[in-house]
This record gives sequence, structure tokens and C-alpha cells, in this order.
Amino acid sequence: MQAILCAVLLAIALTCPGASALCKVIIDWDAKAVAFVASAAPGAPVQREMALVHAAMFDAVNSIEPRYRPYLAQLTVPKTTSQEAAAATAAGTVLDPRRHP
Repeated sequence: MQAILCAVLLAIALTCPGASALCKVIIDWDAKAVAFVASAAPGAPVQREMALVHAAMFDAVNSIEPRYRPYLAQLTVPKTTSQEAAAATAAGTVLDPRRHP
């Protein structure tokens, strides 16, 4: 699954030249999420946590530049908010170790 996800994210990065910094943030946090989830519960399925991370990043970036229907939340933020910072903050919040007993 990780190889497929990496291939998809690489394809997105290559087709998003204007958003390359944002794509790099998404790819970086994806790798951090995989490592975190795998170390927190070795052998456990990672799909749920990965879905939460990506849904949070999607809603954070989509709140700044709304193009799609939000998954869970549409936040009110200034248009000048950094999409990279929003995605990183969303992923970091979901992966916060205090959330995981």
C-alpha cells in the first residue's frame, strides 16, 4: 500500500508545478504518518490513521482555497494563510502522541 501511495503522491507532485511546495509538505507528512503509526502499533493496519491525516490536510487546505465540498469542516481563514503551514498543522494535530494512548 505504501508503494502505491508514494507513486500516487509523486504523480500529483509532478502534475502540480505551481503547488510543488504544498505537494512536498503532503509527501513529507505522509511519510511521517506512516512511520509514526507503524511505530505506535507494529503490525496494526495503518489505513484509518492515514485517512484521518489526509482528510485533515485536505480540509485545512480546502478551507483556504475552497474548490471542493469539505470532508468534515470548512474553516474560516484569511486567504493569505499558508497552505503548507495549514497542511502541516493539520497532520501534526492528528498525529499528536497525546491522542494515542
